[in-house]
Amino acid sequence: MILPRRSAVRLLLAAALALSFNCSENPFGGDDKINDRRQVRGHVAFSNGAAAAGVFVWLDRHDLSARTADDGSFVLALPPLQNQQGVVAEGTLYFYLANYKLATAQVKITEGQFAFGQAGIDAEGRVRGPIIMARAVDIVTQVTPPAWPADQDSLKITVRLVADDGCVLVYNPLLDSVPRDGVDFAPLGAALLHHTETGQVFTLRTSATGNGTERLQSCAEQAIHRKLMAAGPQLRPLPAGKYEVIPYLWLEPEGTPPALLAHLGAEVNELGGNYLKKPMHRQPAIFEIRQQPQPAPELGAARD
Repeated sequence: MILPRRSAVRLLLAAALALSFNCSENPFGGDDKINDRRQVRGHVAFSNGAAAAGVFVWLDRHDLSARTADDGSFVLALPPLQNQQGVVAEGTLYFYLANYKLATAQVKITEGQFAFGQAGIDAEGRVRGPIIMARAVDIVTQVTPPAWPADQDSLKITVRLVADDGCVLVYNPLLDSVPRDGVDFAPLGAALLHHTETGQVFTLRTSATGNGTERLQSCAEQAIHRKLMAAGPQLRPLPAGKYEVIPYLWLEPEGTPPALLAHLGAEVNELGGNYLKKPMHRQPAIFEIRQQPQPAPELGAARD
C-alpha cells in the first residue's frame, strides 16, 4: 500500500520523536520508567538517619564519580563502552567524606551494563542499602566575638577535634613551629572565611611564612583544641557580610584508594577556594563583619 505523501511525513516525524526520548523515560507517558542498565541509583544517609548530601561516590572500575543530592540520592552512569561482548567485571563503589569512615558497595558489570539483581545491586538497579556513613572525627569551630567590629579588635577562632571511636590522624599545616605533644590550644595554622552571599573566599594564617605540619592523633573522649587569632588590620579590608569560618586541616579516611584521591585532585587540599570542594561534612561557625562607619570628612580651612 502506498501512503499519501502527508501521511508518510507524519510517520517519519513520529519515528524521529520516539528515538529522541531519553532511554530512562517511558515514551508512552506515565510514571513508569524503562530500565537503563548503564545507570545505578542509591541513597546515602548518616548514622543518625539524616540524608547525607555532598558525599563523593566513586566507581573504581571505570574511574567514574557523582555526588549525592540534598536528599542523599545519587545516580551513576556508565559511558557507552565498545567491544564489551562477553566481558564480565567486578567493581567497588566508594562513598567518601574526608572526616567520615569509608563506605563501599560491590557491583558487577556485564557487557558494559550493571548486572541488576547481583552483588550489591538489587533487581531494580538500586544499591542495596541505604549506605550508612559513620563519622570518624567531629570538627567543631567557634568564633569570638560573633560579629566585628566589637569591643575587642580581634577575632579568635577555636577548633575542637574529637574522634567518635578509636583514633584518627589529622594534620594541622602551615605552622611556624610544631608544638610539643600534649599542648592544648596550640596554634591553628590557617582558616578560611567564606562570604556566604558572594562566594568569595579569604584566608587567615597564624604565620605568613610557616611551613611546618603538626600531626594530631584525635581519640575518642579526648578532645584536641587549636586556635587562630586574627587582628583588626587583617579584618578591615574584608567586605561586610556573613562568613562561614572553616579550619584548614588535612585528613583522609583510612583505606582511601590513591586513585580516588587522584580523581578529586591535589588542589582540594590547597589553601584557597578549592579547599571548599573537598567532600567533608563541616560544621562551620558563622561570623559577621558589619559595615564600618566612614569617618566624617575634615572641613577645609575657612577662607577670608
